[in-house]
Amino acid sequence: MSGTQVLHYDAFSRIPGKGNPAGIVRDAEGLQQWEMQQIAASVGFNETTFVLPSQVADVKLKYFTPGHEMDLWGTASGVMGAYALTYMEPHRDSIAFTVEQGLECGYDGRVKVEVRRTNEVQKSLKVYITGEAVFVKEMIV
Repeated sequence: MSGTQVLHYDAFSRIPGKGNPAGIVRDAEGLQQWEMQQIAASVGFNETTFVLPSQVADVKLKYFTPGHEMDLWGTASGVMGAYALTYMEPHRDSIAFTVEQGLECGYDGRVKVEVRRTNEVQKSLKVYITGEAVFVKEMIV
């Protein structure tokens, strides 16, 4: 686990250091859950994504905060899209793929992510995430 590379992305910003920081570990195959947790805690971002192979989608993502694993995380899925276009398909202007996540939440767990390059000079990207949502309850606090 020592020497694991973590890529730092900022979501919701065109300016580095001004958005939601998120980490991506590109090749997490072989890492144990406790190792992923330890890496996320060391990084200290609210969200760190670990990329794994999937049998049902293009990629499987596991999400960790510094304190625990999360089943779903939209921001991290979007950041994964930015990573995919930047590193996996740098010659393309757009990319679309499916992500396996949240199988524990009672549906098939596939979420579509689409990313489009919007400004080559600033290297900014537009990210579109298509998934499901359900109303749970109204709260008064």
